Formats: sequence, structure tokens, C-alpha cells
Amino acid sequence: MITKEHIRWNIGNIATMTAPSGWEEEAASYVIDEAKDMGRISIGRDPLGSVLISVKGAKRPAKPIVLTAHLDEMGVMVEDITKEGLLKFGVVGNVARRTLLGRVVTVGEWGRMCHGVIGLKPIHLTSQEERKTLPKLENLYIDIGSKGEPQTETMVQRGDPGVFAPEMPEMTEMGNQLHHKAMSRSLSCAVLLELLNMKEQLPVDVTMAFTVQRHVGNRGAYSAAAALDDGIAISLDLCPGDTVGDDLPHLGKGPVVPSMDQKTIFDPELTEKLAAAARACGIPIQRWAKAECDGDGGVFQRSGKGFSAAALYCPAKYTDAPAQNICLEDAENMARLLVAFLEECAE
Repeated sequence: MITKEHIRWNIGNIATMTAPSGWEEEAASYVIDEAKDMGRISIGRDPLGSVLISVKGAKRPAKPIVLTAHLDEMGVMVEDITKEGLLKFGVVGNVARRTLLGRVVTVGEWGRMCHGVIGLKPIHLTSQEERKTLPKLENLYIDIGSKGEPQTETMVQRGDPGVFAPEMPEMTEMGNQLHHKAMSRSLSCAVLLELLNMKEQLPVDVTMAFTVQRHVGNRGAYSAAAALDDGIAISLDLCPGDTVGDDLPHLGKGPVVPSMDQKTIFDPELTEKLAAAARACGIPIQRWAKAECDGDGGVFQRSGKGFSAAALYCPAKYTDAPAQNICLEDAENMARLLVAFLEECAE
């Protein structure tokens, strides 16, 4: 049985983890720990570090099925240290510059991480022209409060990763919306863990791929696809949404089943099969022509292994910001739809 309370619990746990692209081990360990005591599964890792969980269902599917989530989150990387001890940095993932100023980050290698604030030179030192334009990334810095370059180098090194710190100590729920950092990772992983947590056996055998390095070109999906047999791949992720207007999918009206995203035209027959499963069970969905995101489905489709790909996206506010809003009912309906879809995939 799908329970949104358990989905919320997993979202909250995963969201607080530190797992930028390339440093996903904390999130990977959590997924493995949650799964290892469950029956009818086997757990492996591919060469790049993605977690592959094979689940024994009640029947065999007509074609092998892969459900994909990702383990990494957007963040920053230290590129240089100024003589004043400030950190010059680049972003990891598609983070909008307009959302960065004043954000708190946690930066450094594990065991010696420290907090800092993304800053800009004081307003009285800027020109009139600079005050009218969005600051360039190279003009921003992270201030960790050190007294100079030598002191900073005892805490942080060039090449160290960083993530956006939670804006509040616990996940915030506002009405029917949840707000936290790394929601793309947290939502997709929590939905798949909910399927693992079900007391009932899944309708068919399925492989769950928790991929790494999604935010730096879907790199983990390439390695995962190479390690798996061809078949069907359903990608879970966020897509831009809102609660007003008609330009974007609406939060609270169901997950999005798109015909394409920024990198992929999904298999029409497979996409319609997802939509038909939703209609048959009365699960609300939003059919959308193009979702403005790029999940892992396209990588599986282009892997040369013969995968048919489709996507199931959760509409979210602020997808290019350090923290996002989703509707918990949309996450619950994603899990319900996946179970309904799997029931249609038996031989």
C-alpha cells in the first residue's frame, strides 16, 4: 500500500544529505541501507557508482523494466581562494545565478566541512551600471569568515565540493506543498523506495537504477544503461511547474506524462501505456507536450541497447533554485501510477 506519510519521511531524510554530483556516497548508502533488509531483491553498483536494485515481482514482465531516480544534487565547487580568504567557485548543475546571492552553503571535504555565505562586493563599491545588472558568477564568492588565504586553506581546498544548506532545519510544509533543497533527488528516490517498502509484492520484476551525476550531463545513466539489459526505461524527476497560469503544469493536479523533454522524444506507445494505466485507475495526470527538463530517460533511449523510454515527472516550483516546492499528493500519485503501470506489463 502506498502511503504519502512514508514518502514524505523519505523525502525529508534524503533532502538533508550532502551528495553533490560526483560525491553521492551518503545518498547511495542511505538507499542501500533502506533496501538491504527487504526480501526479493539484489543490490549492485555499476562502475561509476550508481545503485542497481533488482526486485523480484509476482510475474515476469514482457520486457525488462528499469525505473530510474538519481542520487546527486546541485551544488558548487571551489575553484580558487583569494588572498583575503574568500572562495571563488563554479556551480555544479543548472543553478540560476539570480538565486545565488546570500545563500548559505556547506563546503569542503567530509570531516572538515564548514558553512559559508555567497556574497558580492559591497554595494557602495559598485558602479551605477553594475547595480542595474545581474552579477556574473565570477564576481561572486563564498565567505567562510576566515582571516586570509592561509587560514582558509586549513579548512577548504581548491576542488572541494559544496551544497546548498537547508534554509530551515526541517523540511517545511506550507498548505499542501513541501519545500526543501535537492527535491529532484529526494522526490525521485523516495518514490522508488516507497515501491520497495510496499508489503505487497510488485506486479512484475523490475530494476531500480539510482544514478549518479545526473546534474552534470546524466553521466551515471550512461554507465547504468550499459550494465543492464535492454527493455523499458521510465525516468522519474522534477519538471518546472506552478500554481497559476497555464504556461506550466500545475502543482497538485497530478504527475506529468510528457511526450518529450529537452533531450528526448519519448516512445509514443509507452507514453500512452502510462497514461492509459492512469485513466484505468482514476489517477490524475497531466499530459504535456514538452517538459522543460532533461531526465535520464534520453540516455537509456540513446544507449544503443534498444531501450524504449518514457518519463514521469513531478511538477515543482523553482527547479533552477537551490530549494524547490512540490505537492506531496503528486508524489503519491507517481508511486500509485508506477504500480498500476507495472500491473499492465506482465507477460
